[in-house]
Amino acid sequence: MPKLVATVVVLLSVFVVLGRCVDRASVTRPDDLPTQIASETMYEPEFVPVSEPRSEEPAYMSASAPSERAAVLVIAKETMTLTVLDADSVTIAWFPVAVGINPGDKTRKGDHKTPEGRFTVENILDASRWTHDFGDGKGEIEGAYGSHYIRLSTPPHTGIGIHGTHAPESIGTRASEGCIRLHNDHLLELVPLVYEGLPVVITPSAEDIAVDAEA
Repeated sequence: MPKLVATVVVLLSVFVVLGRCVDRASVTRPDDLPTQIASETMYEPEFVPVSEPRSEEPAYMSASAPSERAAVLVIAKETMTLTVLDADSVTIAWFPVAVGINPGDKTRKGDHKTPEGRFTVENILDASRWTHDFGDGKGEIEGAYGSHYIRLSTPPHTGIGIHGTHAPESIGTRASEGCIRLHNDHLLELVPLVYEGLPVVITPSAEDIAVDAEA
């Protein structure tokens, strides 16, 4: 039952987003979902995301088999989740995430916002030896990215990706400089499912929509 609830929530959220970026009359068949998600995404102020109380959702759902092929990744700021859907719009896996500290769509470098819209996976890099200085006086932090860095193509912005974290307590919150963070063990489960060119959709929360409307 939790798996069913999570799947329904994600599909409802995605259909709402699609209703704002494509002709609503064309959103009729679930098997068309990955194709429609890959269409042009434009956000409007009146959009209100669909969500369910997080307390009713399981902590995460692992892929049942690493051979399952993802058709799209959906990152929802409203629920702080990353969902992997296959070509039939069935949930393969989903995980809790952290997103940018500041709400709203990314507009410039250093604004600590996670971009919203339709993007793609550019490449997957070994980040096991990477370090990062968060500017908090602690210097370079080892393990800041976990094992891998899934670089996203998010024009006109660069430097946005999906990666692990040295601060697992930040997952489920707005805590990053704009990237999408996962628990390190969840990242290891995600990496075998993704590939270069995989569509990625990042949907805003109600708070993001309000901020975007004022921009």
